[in-house]
Amino acid sequence: VDQDALYNVAFLALGQEEFEISQRYIEKLAKQLPNDFEVVFGAGICSYQNQRINDAANYFKTAATLNPSSDIANLAAAFASQRKGDYRLAITYAQKTMEGPIEPDVQFIAKRLHALLLVQARKFDEAVKLFEEILDEVRKNDNRDELLMILYDIGFACIKAEKINQAYEYWNELYKQDKTYGSVQTLVMLLRKDMEIDYKNIRDEQENNIEEHVEKWLAECFPKDFLWNIC
Repeated sequence: VDQDALYNVAFLALGQEEFEISQRYIEKLAKQLPNDFEVVFGAGICSYQNQRINDAANYFKTAATLNPSSDIANLAAAFASQRKGDYRLAITYAQKTMEGPIEPDVQFIAKRLHALLLVQARKFDEAVKLFEEILDEVRKNDNRDELLMILYDIGFACIKAEKINQAYEYWNELYKQDKTYGSVQTLVMLLRKDMEIDYKNIRDEQENNIEEHVEKWLAECFPKDFLWNIC
C-alpha cells in the first residue's frame, strides 16, 4: 500500500474516531515516515485512545523532539507521562509547553496540569503555591468558569498539604458563588466538622471521608477524553 493511501485511510479513520482501524494503518505509516510530525503525533493519539499508554508516550516524546515548540505535542507528552505515573517527566513536559508564547487557554491548561502533577508527585506545598498563582491570574481576567474551577482545585491541594483552614476559605468562597459546583456543599460541611477535631485522626465512614472526594478529584480533574477533545 502506498503512502498516500495509508495516510488517507489512517487519518480518515482517526477523524471518525475509529481508533483501532486507524492504528493499523498509521503505525505502518509512522515506520515509513519516522520524522513526519503529523504522522508520529497521530500515532500517539491513536495509541492514547486505545489505552496503549507506553506506545503513546513514546510517539509523543518523538513528536515533541521533532517539533520542540509544539504546544500540543508537549502537552500530549505530559498527559501520557501522567497516565504512566511518571509525574516528574510529565511536569517537565508541562513546563516545556509554557516556554514559548502560547494562547491563554493553552497556558491555563498547562499550568493547571502542572499544579495537579505537583499534587500527584506529593509536592503539596508547591502545588498550593502554583494554584494560588493561577487563581490570581483568573481573578485578574475575571473569568468566572476558570475561577470556580481553580477554587475547587486549590481546596483539594490544600487538603493534601494539610492546610485545612485555607481549604475551607477557598471552598467557602466557591460555595458563596455557586452552591451547586461539584461537591462543594458537601465539602464545606465536612470541613466544618473536621475543623472541630484533629484532622489527622479523622476516621469517618467512607461516604463522609473527605479523602474519598480527594481521590475522585484526582481521577476526574482532567477527563480521560480531554486530550482527544483539545486535539
